[in-house]
Amino acid sequence: MTKDFLLRLTEEHYGAGAFPIYGRLLEEQRLTRGGPLLPMWYCTAALRRAFGGENVLVLGCTNDSLLAHLLGATPVNPLPPHYHCHCPNCHHLIFNAHADDGWDLPSLACPECGAPMAADGHNLRSRSLIGESVVSLQVPQERFAPVCAWLRDYWAQRDCQTDTEPYSDAEVMGLRLTLPEGVQGMFEVRVLYPTDRLDPLPADVPPLHTAYRRIKGMGLRLATDAWTGAERDAVERGRVAFEDVLTFREDVYALLRSRKFWAFCLYVAGVAWMMFIAEQQFSRYFVTFFDDIHEGNAVFGYLGTVQSGMEFVMYMVVPLFVNFIGAKRGLLIVGLVVGARLIISGLCDSHLLISILKPLYGLEICLLLVSVFKYIAEHFDKRVNATMYLLGYQAMLYVGNVVVSSPAGYMYDRIGFEHTYIIMGATALTFTLISAFTLSACQSKWRGARALNVAETSTR
Repeated sequence: MTKDFLLRLTEEHYGAGAFPIYGRLLEEQRLTRGGPLLPMWYCTAALRRAFGGENVLVLGCTNDSLLAHLLGATPVNPLPPHYHCHCPNCHHLIFNAHADDGWDLPSLACPECGAPMAADGHNLRSRSLIGESVVSLQVPQERFAPVCAWLRDYWAQRDCQTDTEPYSDAEVMGLRLTLPEGVQGMFEVRVLYPTDRLDPLPADVPPLHTAYRRIKGMGLRLATDAWTGAERDAVERGRVAFEDVLTFREDVYALLRSRKFWAFCLYVAGVAWMMFIAEQQFSRYFVTFFDDIHEGNAVFGYLGTVQSGMEFVMYMVVPLFVNFIGAKRGLLIVGLVVGARLIISGLCDSHLLISILKPLYGLEICLLLVSVFKYIAEHFDKRVNATMYLLGYQAMLYVGNVVVSSPAGYMYDRIGFEHTYIIMGATALTFTLISAFTLSACQSKWRGARALNVAETSTR
């Protein structure tokens, strides 16, 4: 499947210039390259044409793919909610971020040609395609045997090896196939009975008043079987919404592939590492400014108390400050303060100045933590926020302890605390400058509230 084919497929369905659509197809082609999904989708599309689409229910990851939809393998459109004019001379496309699902959009006439626009899109990401090699189908009982025979004949004509997987249930067939390239895939065909439907919902479950919530409810019950576990109890008691229940491993994989994730990790490596590693041995450096080491330790203890008090007060003030300036600016300010404090600490020759600098760590840690939490909440899916904090922040700090602590100790012994802190401070400032371009912009009230992009419009 070439890029030219994908471009023609895009233009056929959405018109020329629909580059976001084309970009998604390219990404899905990359995710499925070398696997069996593409030829299996061609087969599924031919199967649905042969038996009628209403007789073949497609389940699983196939419904997450726009490419599978355009090829005819599934009727499910995974794009975000949108209007689409099917006029061949128009192809006007309007994305709408207000709706949870395209089926919930009201009727709308095309602003260009006046024809009624189709409302579609279920906002499904392609994350489930990663490493997938199974296509799951459900067919009516009377169609089960003919569909299984059709599948075996289809692949036999294409010189593919097939064998039937044994199942304890005679009404489920697993057809394992090996493509000529040696790639293996599997079709799973199940009988769909007229009685197959959602279990009756308890009276205290929030009503499934939108298409989006109905789809989520069906997914919990039929696709994942999670509806029978603890998630059911949580939803029934109103503690969570349907859309907040499930987090898949593919969500974590997508997080690790995200540019935003690695940009955040870069900031932690350049600023937070310097901040915490420098603090490990700061007490040893601090007492060198006093003639009596015992006096130095006593003053350090007093300043630790001041620092703790400053943290207590700052945790009540800093959230308001971060809301005003934005999380990104909060992180950058932390980098500037850390860099300046470490450089000045390396240059100062007075116990008074070093004593003034010490409590600033309390301000830094407050501003850092609040900015980190707010940044994660704004830029990452709420279902993986905890994972993001553990991997992007906490795990990175542990990596810093392993990677930086030994070189820092060596530098303390070879070039002294003063030069080491200057180098650490310069490193923090350098990474702060880099992060000013790599970190994503954040909401703030500074110079007026920035408007949310709640709707996007794309035309040919």
